Amino acid sequence: MATASSAASPQGAASSDGVGPSATGASSARVAVGGNATATGRASQPVYEMGTPVVTSSSSSIADRVRWNESEGAIECGAGEARPIVRCPQCPRAPEVAGIVRAFVAVETNVIHCNPPSRPDGKLTVRVQFAGDGTAMLVWFQGVSVDRATSLCLGRALCAARVPNFQDPIASVPYDFHVRVPES
Repeated sequence: MATASSAASPQGAASSDGVGPSATGASSARVAVGGNATATGRASQPVYEMGTPVVTSSSSSIADRVRWNESEGAIECGAGEARPIVRCPQCPRAPEVAGIVRAFVAVETNVIHCNPPSRPDGKLTVRVQFAGDGTAMLVWFQGVSVDRATSLCLGRALCAARVPNFQDPIASVPYDFHVRVPES
């Protein structure tokens, strides 16, 4: 068991809450990994573990919220959900190019796994409408005909794209995916 103690109380033992004064008089915390033992090896109050935060993927819930709107020829992300308006005065007015590229590169593998149709040059052009909080709202496919099954697969992939927050309430962003090697 790994235990680190950065300071002890003046009597030589750590206080019961895991915090003791240091030589400079400032408080410092003790962190234990893998258990609740103190620096002296005795069991004590639970010591909180520190570690890397875990980010959970919401892709399983996205799949339930993707809907193909045949009349508009678009995929609706988060269909039927109310979106809160997020104001971000320090954010850029519209999504920046670097944030757009990062968002689409993150979902590119999933897009290619859907085996989408492409233009003769091997590209699939999409236009995604993002809300100001960076979440995708609508997806259109330009220059190709997409069937329902493929559109839902692509919707699950593209609705997971997220750009950094921006000030405008909505932004429409075009992007080209290279999904095939063009034949010469």
